[in-house]
Amino acid sequence: GGGGGGADEFMSPSSPGDAPTYRVSSAGPSAWTCAQLNVREVRLSVSSLQSTQMARLGAKLAHLALLERYGRFRPHTSVHEDARRWWAYAVQAVLSDRERHRRRYNTWSALALRRAVREEYTQLWARKLSAVQIGDALPAPLTSRLLELEEELGVEDILFFRALAEHSFRRAVGRAEG
Repeated sequence: GGGGGGADEFMSPSSPGDAPTYRVSSAGPSAWTCAQLNVREVRLSVSSLQSTQMARLGAKLAHLALLERYGRFRPHTSVHEDARRWWAYAVQAVLSDRERHRRRYNTWSALALRRAVREEYTQLWARKLSAVQIGDALPAPLTSRLLELEEELGVEDILFFRALAEHSFRRAVGRAEG
């Protein structure tokens, strides 16, 4: 909080259409004791330099995430000093990803669930693409379900499922036009 024993609180939306709520309260001798804001939209105006700096920061953070993920395999020598060790590093990184993925889907029921989620997500995404193409919006219950699925899925899965849906959508549009 700002001072005098105040407390700041952020509450995420209770449903996808709701806005986040920010509550600020103060126990000090101020003229107000509580303020609550419902924020539906935030617009930022940044210069091209600031935009570039934000993109660089994002790239550095992504690099740090990779270092954290694969750093345990990374050799302490340069590539020129020990190329074989660097190849082993690359192999270990790939194998660790495969192992992590294998552990995640190690039963038939887990694979069946993933398939069901993939099919549901790709169908919803294709419906969204179709709605956008005609200048319409996806109905609210379907948008809510899409958001629920995105909360459960990892970024890699979302991107993969969207690519599958976009490919199917383009093929369907091509068949309809041809």
